[in-house]
Amino acid sequence: MDEQAYILIQKLIYPLTFIIILNLFKGPLSNFIERLGRASIKIDDKGISVNAEAIGKIVESSLSNISSVDENHRTQYISNTVEGIETTIEKLQSNTKGELKSKKILWVDDHPEWNLTERRAFESMGITIITSLDNQDAIKKIKRQSFDLIISDYFSDDGHKKGLDFLKQISDLNYNIPLIFYTGRVTTSLETEAKESGASGIVDAPGALSALVLKSLIHA
Repeated sequence: MDEQAYILIQKLIYPLTFIIILNLFKGPLSNFIERLGRASIKIDDKGISVNAEAIGKIVESSLSNISSVDENHRTQYISNTVEGIETTIEKLQSNTKGELKSKKILWVDDHPEWNLTERRAFESMGITIITSLDNQDAIKKIKRQSFDLIISDYFSDDGHKKGLDFLKQISDLNYNIPLIFYTGRVTTSLETEAKESGASGIVDAPGALSALVLKSLIHA
């Protein structure tokens, strides 16, 4: 077995494990497997295509988070992840013009270690990620450089909705940058609140996040 084939097998371990988990929950596997099979995974002298790496990291993050999802929310979390990965594959396949390589995201979170895998997945797609630990630093960076999208957490450790404060700040400064909230648990009330505040969306699953990000960045 050559080295590239071995690396490919490593990359596919997480998607295959995820499929097994989905099967235990009797999730909607047919479309997922079909679209995953159509993903443009290639091995050549440049290595493995960006699609395989990005999808693998998104699934890896989904698996690492699933144990912390409560039982009542787990089925919806899995469903959102599957749909998100399907959309991610479709959008990556449509990225024939290499649009993502020119895109830049500002990620605002006081716990960047919690979304390291997700950030690496986006970076493997060619997207530049700039991080900020708080709203004040994020505003400074927005004033100094341009961003195509912002991802922000919603709550601070004490439960304050700092994400809404941040969205209002950039709106008051007349910066028209799409913003997605990425939080630990999405409820109907939070979805309504985020929508009314002008956010592009609020999600809690890595697959759903990747789908929403790519919908915002790839115009195809």
